[in-house]
Amino acid sequence: MGTISAKKIQDALSQAQNLGLVEEPCTINGCSLVLRSLRPDEYAAALTDCKDIDNQVEYLNEFQRAHITRSIVEVNGVDLREADFIEVEEEVKNPQTGQMEPKLIKLERAAYLKKYVIKSWGRESVYTAYRKFNDAEKRADEEAKKNIQFYTPEETAEDKVRRLIVELKEVEEEIPEQLLNQLLDEYGYMRKSTAEEVKAAMERLDQEARDKETAAKAAAAPPAGQPQTPVQQAAPTPQGPPAVDLSQRQPLNRRPVQIPPDPHVVAQQAAQQIRDQVQVAQGGRAPQPAVADPSVLKKAQEIAALEGEAGTGLDIPPAPGSAQTPTHLPGPGGQNIPVVNLNSGVAELVTKGQDRIDPKALRLDQPPTGGINPKYRPQQR
Repeated sequence: MGTISAKKIQDALSQAQNLGLVEEPCTINGCSLVLRSLRPDEYAAALTDCKDIDNQVEYLNEFQRAHITRSIVEVNGVDLREADFIEVEEEVKNPQTGQMEPKLIKLERAAYLKKYVIKSWGRESVYTAYRKFNDAEKRADEEAKKNIQFYTPEETAEDKVRRLIVELKEVEEEIPEQLLNQLLDEYGYMRKSTAEEVKAAMERLDQEARDKETAAKAAAAPPAGQPQTPVQQAAPTPQGPPAVDLSQRQPLNRRPVQIPPDPHVVAQQAAQQIRDQVQVAQGGRAPQPAVADPSVLKKAQEIAALEGEAGTGLDIPPAPGSAQTPTHLPGPGGQNIPVVNLNSGVAELVTKGQDRIDPKALRLDQPPTGGINPKYRPQQR
């Protein structure tokens, strides 16, 4: 087998030593820093530093400091790229004399930066430097894919999710449960829950809702010993057309109720018409036509015709200047209609075989007596 000396390929190997590492300069509160992406062994060492921390806040702070101390390669122009260890003078207790004496010791670069540099930083500065470290990782990923051509297609969204889930499950045991739940909750995720846990959570939510409802009712109820007053409701704001009283509406498809005319009014109107006809027959001035309801006139004609058929008539004395005034006038259908004596204020009914009725003996202030007219004869058809 052939052998080659490393000196011949030293230049080529020097370019491959830091392959995939990207540096990102930044300035935080006046301090100039240069951070770079980490190697795989440095990621593992950073997780080891905070593995035994149970407190959630302390774990998060130590997690960020462990990555920052391993990513710093330059501080205010001092190059730390080739330095794996840093000598520092510390006070060490002499076991023989029992006194503190200065002594040079070697510390790893990450341990030195954590003890003498990062330890005095504020929480905001540590968080800002950690964000810049994430930028260096992102640039390293982009640079690694920039000049490489893949003949196989890049992983799909499903493949990427599966890969990230596997990686998450691998590091899940290394992160405290409280921190893991907080990180998942920040991105809207949650760990798998059993049916009993979901049922218990639903019962708690129902109980809280009932408690709130009970508290609201208790707050709305008046205090003990105070009479309850009716709640005064504010007048509603008028909106739209006013409400219609349905009791006043006429039902659909029903004829309006017609009130029958008063018989006394009908008789008076008929008597007035007869007076007008007699006045015209005696040569007097024709009366002005009165506007009357056609139904009332028809009813008056029917009453007059019935009285004519019954053989009744009115005693009309002769008018001045005339020999005799007829007691009947021709009506519709050849019937005789009795007329009213114009000289008398009260019409006198004259029947066959009966005496006249004294109008003064009549009680006109009383309602008419009910019953059937014995002189009424139905119309022959």
